[in-house]
Formats: sequence, C-alpha cells, structure tokens
Amino acid sequence: YFSDNGRYFLFKSEREGKDKLVVMDLESGNMTFVKKTPMYGWAPAWNNNKVYVGDFSKIVVIDIENYSEKEIHFPGNNVATFIHFDPSGEKLLFVEDLFQNHKALSVMNSNGTDYKQLFVLDKEKEFYLDHPTFINDNEIMFLTRGENSNFSGDFNKPYIINLNGEKRKFVRT
Repeated sequence: YFSDNGRYFLFKSEREGKDKLVVMDLESGNMTFVKKTPMYGWAPAWNNNKVYVGDFSKIVVIDIENYSEKEIHFPGNNVATFIHFDPSGEKLLFVEDLFQNHKALSVMNSNGTDYKQLFVLDKEKEFYLDHPTFINDNEIMFLTRGENSNFSGDFNKPYIINLNGEKRKFVRT
C-alpha cells in the first residue's frame, strides 16, 4: 500500500516466522517494522501519513514520522479489516471480522467518535463482505458473498449504502 503522499510503501513480511508490517521509505530505501504483533486486520489504510491497522476492538494509528501509536476503540471483540477513508479523510470505514467470520460494515469518524454499524450480515444468506470503498463522502460500495465464498446468483453484485444505512443494488445506467 502506498502512502497518500507517495513517499512510503507499507507491506506485510514474514520474518523470523512471524508476520510483521513494514514501511519502506521510498526516498531513502530504509525499512522499519511498524507493527510486530501477529494480530492486525487485513488491508490497513493510510491517512495523512498515518497507518491505520485493525486489531481486536480497536484500530491502531501509527504516525510514520515518529512511530508513535494511538488507539481508536470500537464496541465488541471483532477485528477491523478492509479499512478505508472517505475522500475528505474524515470518515473511517471497515469490516468487523472475527477469524474470517465477517460480522458488519461499520463507519466512524477518524477520531473514533460516531461509531455505527451500517450493514450487519444476515448469516442465513450472506456470509462475507468484500472490498468496501467510499465512492464519495456519503456513499459506500461493497460486495457480499454467500456460503463457501459463493460469488454466483445475487452475490458479487455491488451494493451502495449511504451513511444513513439506506442500501440499494448498484444498477448500471
């Protein structure tokens, strides 16, 4: 993942038998381990040269300039995965997951306030949320998958949901 200013590149590396997040400074070539714990959510995000990494009930924010950390907590014991920001950088979007068991599509302000679940999976018919991304400051596009990663039928067809939780199927015009 490239930083928003293009100076850094974030990647996962297995070193000494453990997964670690590494940031490479593309100007100097220096590499720094930024998260040495094996628990971090899939698909971290960049915002204002800070890395946002999912963990249990929190998102860890790492300032790449000084490697200080702060935490943004959210309710429950899920891990934040597929983290994204709206174009303005104010809203944080993520999938709540627990060991590849997706629970909900959630959003909150980048400072951790105004948390809400926009879409909770109906485990009778939907099992995974895939690739949520803001399409503007108020709307999010995402996919659902069925049991055993089923992409057929109504699955793998995008939904659009707004920040009020109003959902509709994406229809090409």
